[in-house]
Amino acid sequence: MQNHGNLPNGFTQRLVDVAPIEILHKVRQTYPNLEEGHSHRSKYCDQLYITDNETVFKWASKKVFLFRIFKYLYWLVRWKFDLTSFKPTWHAVLYVDDIAEMGRPIWVTDTLVLHCQSIEAFEKLIPYICGPYTRLMIHGDSISLDQLKRLMKATVRKAEITAEIELKSDEYADAVQMVMQHVRGYRYNFNLDSTPKLITEVKSAAECDRYLRALSQEKNLNVVH
Repeated sequence: MQNHGNLPNGFTQRLVDVAPIEILHKVRQTYPNLEEGHSHRSKYCDQLYITDNETVFKWASKKVFLFRIFKYLYWLVRWKFDLTSFKPTWHAVLYVDDIAEMGRPIWVTDTLVLHCQSIEAFEKLIPYICGPYTRLMIHGDSISLDQLKRLMKATVRKAEITAEIELKSDEYADAVQMVMQHVRGYRYNFNLDSTPKLITEVKSAAECDRYLRALSQEKNLNVVH
């Protein structure tokens, strides 16, 4: 079988430069080394907040100035105290519709915060998201399991989900497995603050795993290694 991952970087990078955005995520799955660099088509961000809600956009935008000014202080606090959870900061805020209109991949290297009001909005956005981000926070109304999986890249270490995960009756086991496989080492965690039935099933599975801890509150479950 041909190993697509060993094709020359120049060829694969040219491929991502010309690939239509709606199939770009499939191209990256076929050629995993595309995540090692970014195309000149991409908009580059280290820490980014994306929303489709005007009120949220204005709120998030007001925080950008302070997050930029105290960037290095936040980094110091983060690496010293950010163990079982995380408090995100961001240096830019974008609208979902503006990203779609721009038609360029969004390359995120550190923190990605999403706040979308519908599954349709998440679906509009996700094909444009790429890059080796390590911290993922998802707010909003609802997100499908498939969409969440597409956002949970191998580089993600910390995840927090407050949006409701829409699950069919036969998807719960798959969702539990996704959470358990994600929390695979030191400083990895998955904080679930929605979907009560999934919280119950994840908690039960984590409590049976010798390497994991399930830190639970009334309506929240944080799984840590």
